[in-house]
Amino acid sequence: MAFKSRIVPWGMFIVCAIVFLLGTRVISQHIDIFISPDETANRFFIQAFSQTGSYRVHDALNGQINGLSHPRSVITDGSYFLPVGFLGLSTLYAFFSFFFGLWILLFLTPLIALLAVCAWMKLLEQWFPKPVAMISGFILLFHPAFWYYASRGLMPNVLFVSMLIFAACFLYVQPIKKIFVSRQNIDIFLAGFFMSFALFVRFSEVYWILPCVLAWFIFKRLQIKPILFFLFGCFIPMSFFLFLNAQTYGDPFTTGYQFISSFQQNTSSLSQDDAVANNLQWLFPFGIHLPEMIKHTFYYFVGLFSWMTVLAGIGVFFVWRSKQPSHRHYLLVSFLIALWLIVWYGSWILHDNPDPKQITIANSYVRYWLPLFILSTPFIASACYKISAFGRTRFSKRFILGAILLVVFGLNTQIVFFRGEDALLSVSQTLKDSKQIRARVFDLTPSDAVLIVDRADKLFFPYRHVMYPLRSETTYAAMPRILDYAPLFYYGVTFPKQDLDYLNQKKFVDLGLTITFIQSFGV
Repeated sequence: MAFKSRIVPWGMFIVCAIVFLLGTRVISQHIDIFISPDETANRFFIQAFSQTGSYRVHDALNGQINGLSHPRSVITDGSYFLPVGFLGLSTLYAFFSFFFGLWILLFLTPLIALLAVCAWMKLLEQWFPKPVAMISGFILLFHPAFWYYASRGLMPNVLFVSMLIFAACFLYVQPIKKIFVSRQNIDIFLAGFFMSFALFVRFSEVYWILPCVLAWFIFKRLQIKPILFFLFGCFIPMSFFLFLNAQTYGDPFTTGYQFISSFQQNTSSLSQDDAVANNLQWLFPFGIHLPEMIKHTFYYFVGLFSWMTVLAGIGVFFVWRSKQPSHRHYLLVSFLIALWLIVWYGSWILHDNPDPKQITIANSYVRYWLPLFILSTPFIASACYKISAFGRTRFSKRFILGAILLVVFGLNTQIVFFRGEDALLSVSQTLKDSKQIRARVFDLTPSDAVLIVDRADKLFFPYRHVMYPLRSETTYAAMPRILDYAPLFYYGVTFPKQDLDYLNQKKFVDLGLTITFIQSFGV
């Protein structure tokens, strides 16, 4: 009977894993066109680094036009393209691409995510009953935020949280020690390695990760030897981080965001009348803006997945009521991390969608708050488990639990694949349509052309030079110089005749330019 009880849950998990992986294939089949400029840039630099070992990609045209031609999420340093984002994902995935080819990019993030779910279940067994840990694994596997961004595999957020889960698993579970008793410090070393690699992927999260690590050291009262093993594990990814920063940006402590003064650009749109925010600008670069925090938390953390929020709230009640120290410690840590990330990202004004009123799963707040959604899974699982306990028989308890999880799975599937223009099926169709448009545009433009775009840079780069946006005095001033070296085209909104007349008779006349309609693509 014990043998059967082990086989059944893991058999169910294998079925769930297959469903999860099949779901991620909806858009991961598109290997050379993406819905986000971040994914486009990561794909470009993964290929470049796997082939050359450098993130500085030379471009002759930019050497002639002062580096003005580049898409979003890519910057230029004279005649070189440079990445904007942190380099951890690109470095790891370039390593695998070097040995297996670029096709491996289709599978890396989903497979790493699947391993992270297994590690998450083992980790939660340290604080919660085993059934709650197993249910938490199911909840995480099909959580809309986790499933959605595992499908968009060149976004760094799922890789980041997976590295953190691996680090925490080696810290608390210590699986190597359980197998090889004399190798207890290997777990500490690997915990440091994965924690450091998580920062390699998203160094901006250092503000809350380091306090958690220090608190763990203090709580465990570690001696100097395991601390040294942990620090040695941290050294390996961090040395790569510093070396590649120096090679790419000229300074080991400079990232792509600092290279373009990203923080100053993002905060310039926010009110600076909050004295506390001004005094703590180094700690809260986006300021502290309570109205924005409340609005974004309500829309994206509470309201977007409301059924999960309700279950999490019920679970928090049960976890707190249990009065077990491990439960309350987990609840306290989760609350403190949630508070930090809500203040940090909730104060940031982001406009991912051209329509700022659209509240969708693809908006950046969802992926930035992915750690919070993961931390909520044992609360959701506790609610499901406790509610199922109201059944009078073993069958009725299992039926209630299965029914709840089936409803959760159905609602999660609906928002991930079907709801709105950012759902995966809609995104897949958009990418198919975009491929056809791209092919037609390439037929109409020479390979050395520069395409001025508004948001379509992700369609054409790196197969064409791109520049954005058209409605910019910088762009207008650069156009005559670009024409000295390359043909120039615009792809964007279809201008009515009066707008074309305005451009030709007013805006372009002093530049000695004219714009001529070629073709509309109905978008």
